[in-house]
Amino acid sequence: MASRCDAVLSVNAGSSSLKFAVHAVQSRQVGDALLTGQFEGLQPGGQPGLVWSSSGQAHHEMLATGRRTPYDAALKRLQLLLADTPGLPRLCAVAHRVVHGGPNFTQPVQATPEVLAQLERLSGLAPLHQPHNLAGIHAFARAFAGLPQSACFDTAFHATMPDLHRSFALPAVLRRQGVRRYGFHGLSYQFIMARLKQCSGRASGRVPARGRCTGAMPRQCTHRTGRGSHSGVRPRR
Repeated sequence: MASRCDAVLSVNAGSSSLKFAVHAVQSRQVGDALLTGQFEGLQPGGQPGLVWSSSGQAHHEMLATGRRTPYDAALKRLQLLLADTPGLPRLCAVAHRVVHGGPNFTQPVQATPEVLAQLERLSGLAPLHQPHNLAGIHAFARAFAGLPQSACFDTAFHATMPDLHRSFALPAVLRRQGVRRYGFHGLSYQFIMARLKQCSGRASGRVPARGRCTGAMPRQCTHRTGRGSHSGVRPRR
């Protein structure tokens, strides 16, 4: 590995999967991925497998866990993969996708114990994702103890959403208690808008653009000036 500290490991930790990518950093700009991959089968009792790609070559393998949990076995294999992949710059941080930052976290932050305690209190707002995102931070902090861990929030992209679009048609007393629309998939929308700006100058102006994330609960978001202005769920028909 190179001697300089000039790459970031991005991580998306789920209940049974772990996606990762290594991005070079030059002049404070994040470049394209040099290494990408995904572990599957990380649930308790699962059979973990790894798919990864580097230099245009794709690879697949099953992992032997031994006495380790599937998640610990995946982290150990990731450490070896990072060490054995030629040409990778030295990592300087691990960046984690975290679904919910609540009203207070609207920018990436270092995942200190105080920050993690606040994020754990938001788990009820995203119970299927938030606990696994935070468990991933704790696990990587142990496995990569020398690297700072940072949290990047899906909800942060939508922090500029107007009050009208942030509110549900519910009594005002519930709004005062914090019941509101936060918006999700923000990191994906942020990536889309960055690509649009590279393709068209109109994406930087006030011309609205609409993005959509598919899945079990498809979501769509309207963007103005590169930030979210409305977000919602579109039910399947």
